[in-house]
Amino acid sequence: LDFDYLCLDLQLPDMDGFDLLAELNRRRLPVPVLIMSANENPDIVHRALKSGAAGYLSKSAPIGEIRQAFDDLERKGRYVSPRLRPALDAFRAGVEHVAEGRVALSARQREVLRLLGEGLNNRDIASRLGVSLSTVKWHVSILFALLDTENRTSCAVAARRLGLID
Repeated sequence: LDFDYLCLDLQLPDMDGFDLLAELNRRRLPVPVLIMSANENPDIVHRALKSGAAGYLSKSAPIGEIRQAFDDLERKGRYVSPRLRPALDAFRAGVEHVAEGRVALSARQREVLRLLGEGLNNRDIASRLGVSLSTVKWHVSILFALLDTENRTSCAVAARRLGLID
């Protein structure tokens, strides 16, 4: 290959960016992949880095930070936007606690998890807790990431196994 880096957005018109990242990894592309995305959610940043991205940068980053990202990729082989790092570190601390059997969920996450375990859908959980549907979706996606699950059933099973819900 005749290029130094590959910049990838996670929102692609024909496929999921994570699917493309997995394919690039499968082919052992010898070029670092820098994710440039408008999505700044720490679970997405964590997932991208865990999936093989060498760096993650917000699309709203100023030009100086973009230059810094490429410099760091050249020198260190990794880059995460300093603006995204605190939330990513907090998210990763939660993931580590899960791996150690010590889960540090917020009170709201525990409520959402309990209702999810009872079989309620997101709309019913939002109604029961008096929060927006998007807030519930956010908490559910965080729970999926923290418990390393991909659907509601496996999330509830993992939560029961860890003693987070009855």
